[in-house]
Formats: sequence, C-alpha cells, structure tokens
Amino acid sequence: MRISLIACLLFYCAVVIAQTDPTSIQAAPLRPQDIIRLGDTYDALSMSIQRRSLHLLSALQSKEARLCRELSSKDSVVARNLLVGPKVAYERLIQQVNTFPANLSLHPLTEYLPGLDSAQTALLFFKAQGNYKIDPSILKSTQRNLLQLQYQLQQAGKLTAFAEQRQQEWLTKLHAFQLNDKMLGIKKKIYYYREELQQYKDLLHDPDRLTTKILTGVRSLPAFQQFFQDHSYLSTLFRLPGNGTPASGQPIPGLQTRASVDAAIVERLGPGASISTAMPHGDAGANPALDGMQDATDQMNKLKAKLPAGNSNSITADFRPNPQHNKTFFHRIQLGFDMQTQSSTYFAPALSTLALTAGYLLNPRSIVGVGVGYKLGWGRPFDHIAFSSQGAVLRSFLDWRLKGSLWIAGAYEANYYNAFSGLSQLSSVSAWQSSALIGLMKTYKAGRRSGNIQLLFDALYRQHVPQSQPVLFRVGYSFN
Repeated sequence: MRISLIACLLFYCAVVIAQTDPTSIQAAPLRPQDIIRLGDTYDALSMSIQRRSLHLLSALQSKEARLCRELSSKDSVVARNLLVGPKVAYERLIQQVNTFPANLSLHPLTEYLPGLDSAQTALLFFKAQGNYKIDPSILKSTQRNLLQLQYQLQQAGKLTAFAEQRQQEWLTKLHAFQLNDKMLGIKKKIYYYREELQQYKDLLHDPDRLTTKILTGVRSLPAFQQFFQDHSYLSTLFRLPGNGTPASGQPIPGLQTRASVDAAIVERLGPGASISTAMPHGDAGANPALDGMQDATDQMNKLKAKLPAGNSNSITADFRPNPQHNKTFFHRIQLGFDMQTQSSTYFAPALSTLALTAGYLLNPRSIVGVGVGYKLGWGRPFDHIAFSSQGAVLRSFLDWRLKGSLWIAGAYEANYYNAFSGLSQLSSVSAWQSSALIGLMKTYKAGRRSGNIQLLFDALYRQHVPQSQPVLFRVGYSFN
C-alpha cells in the first residue's frame, strides 16, 4: 500500500512538471534593485559621454579660434573662412548633444554592442512576461536610460567624424604656411576623446560585466532564446540560425538584405551560386561563390602581409599618448608601503621606519606622491628588546623610470627623531630634521601585486643631530 502511494505521488509530480510553462521557470530570483542599478549605471555613462562631448566641442572651438588668430597674420581671408564656415555645424552638434529627442529610436547605433543588445532585449522580455512581477515604471525608466546612452554614443560617433574632418581641413591649410606643429593640441584632444569613448564601448561590449544579474535568470530559458532571435538588434541585421520567422525589426538604412545579396550572387556567378551554400560545409567545386570568397581571402591576406606594423593613425603619428590621461584621479593613485631599518647606536635604539605612501601616476614613466611614517624602536637587539615610539616622518617623492623595471627615486623628508608619547609633541617644528634623498629603485612582481627595493643616499645626513647614516636601504610593496 505504501509503495502504491509513493508511486502515485511521483507520477503526479511528473505530470505537474511536464505541464509547467517554461516561461514561468526562473533560474535565479530577479530583484527590482538589480534593474534599477543597471539603469543608474546607464544614466551615469550617458551623462559622462555627454559631458566629455561638450568639453571636446568647447576645446576644439577655443583651439580653432587661437589658430585663426595666428593664421590671420599670414592670410586673414583663409583664417576667417576656416572659423566662420563650421560655426553652424558646431552649434548644431552642441544642440544635439544637449537635447534628447522625445521619441528615441530603439536601435540607433550602426555599431553592434552585444551588451546593449542583451540588456535591451531582456527588458523587452520582462515587459512582455507578466510573471516576473516587475514594476513597469522601473522597466520603462531603465529602458529610457539605455536609449539615452545609445543616443549619446551615436552623437559621439558623429562628433568624432566631424572633429577628424576639421583636423584634416586645418592640416591642409596650415601645411601651406608651415604651421603644422600648431595642430598638436587638437590632435591630442581628439585622440583622448576617442580613447575614452572606446573604454565605454569595451565596457558595453561585454554582456556579462553589467547585465549578469538580470540575464542569469532568463538566459537559459527557451522562451527567452526564441524572444532574443525575434526581437534583438542582431535579428534586424540578418536572420539568426534556426529562426524561421522574419526579423521583427527594420534593417539599418544602407545595408543590403540577405535576399538582395543572394540575388546579386546569382546574377553575377550563375544559378548554382548562393551565400547559403558558400559556407564551409559546402562543396568548393560546386559553388562559384565559395571559390570567389576563397580567392578574395587569399588576396586580402597577401595585402595584410605587406602593411607596415603598428598603428598608422594620423592622430598618434607625432606624439606619444599618455595611457593615464583618461583615467580618473583615484584610478591613477598607487597606494604602497615601505620599511627601512637601522642598527642601534649610543644615542638611539634600533629603529624600523614603517611608511604608507600614495603616489599619483603622471604618466607610465613618472610618479609623484606623499607619505607618512612611524619610527618604531626595538631597543638593543638581542639582549634588550623594548618597543617604543622613536619618531615620525613626512615624505614627498618623485620616481622616474630609467629603463624597464629600474627607476630613479628622489624624495624630500622631514624626520622627527625624538621619542614621543603623544601627537602633541610632534607640533614643534624645530625638532624636525630634513633629508634629501636620491638613488635607484628596482621594481619586481610579487604575485598579483608589485614590490620594490630602494637604495638611497641622504645628502643632508651630516646636518642631523645625532648624525644619521648616509645610505638607506628600503623594501616596499604596492597595494594596487
């Protein structure tokens, strides 16, 4: 009897599971806070791109005005035309960047960004599926922020093209008057704007960096996979494999459809040719399209082999970019720790100076920073060990990369060599002694972090009372 009841219960559970709608299964709980946080991130990125775009437009106008003043001494007519002509274009771009259209396009970008496509399709899916119980206003707000981000990216693309066009016009005119060096400021502005824009795109290219939480619960659902094939941005470009329904979106203006490509191939290569059978699984001898594609690939590879190595971008041709330029202030800060010791003397016990430092990366070759340290007394090892507060140190430093992992290190320090029991004792300025340090620093990898070894000479060691040691040896460690 008990076995029969268990069998009936298992059969009932199997029937219930079989009749369950797959769209109602959610692999992981979806919280409204995750969608709100995603919307806030998109809004912050949109505002940042807008701010950088307006800054670039303002900087370009200022630099063009300055170039016009210098060029007017040689040819006032050319200078006036270069400045007055694009004034309307500048005003139009500023207005477009500052104003969000009332009806934003669902897919305004001509560049495919997987992260944006995944997020946008997921929001549409949540809106269509009522069983997720997400406030429609949250979905609407997040989708609005996403569309605004896409709009700002679209305007940034237009601005980049306009700025490069203006650069070429100025280069052409200034070359005739041998003033090419005056363009360096504009080139740098355009280059760093493009680099920062690429950083945003790299963040959005990865669909997992921002959308992991909202995609985790639906990514594996067959209903979402089918929805993605029917409503994603990718489906507006071409039909995805296995999707028998026509794309729901409108193709990007100017792009050929698959049907038009197949018709053109048949017209040029004969009835046996098509893009569908030109894939790797096809017979190369039976389809002239595949033979033509292989020949074109071979020719392209030969041309690539003839191209010079490196970046041929004219913007970076005559200056060395600073990879730290577009990083925020806090991302350029390097926190570290270093320690040095000195043996005991008649006047003082053995000391260890422990210091915390904060360096600011000016560029890959230069770091400037400050530090604060504490002098810990050890007594007289090894017969009489006694811990005590033996002083403090304030430090400013400048490190410059000499070659590879070898640096030239310089620092100015103020040392307090007296034992103290409270911070109030450190307020006496006359008790502090100065040190001017110069030497070499060797950096090395320590797991994920990096360490350093410093050998420094104190040029003011003779002025210390009592006289300190002239050569200092330090070991350091970076927290970044």
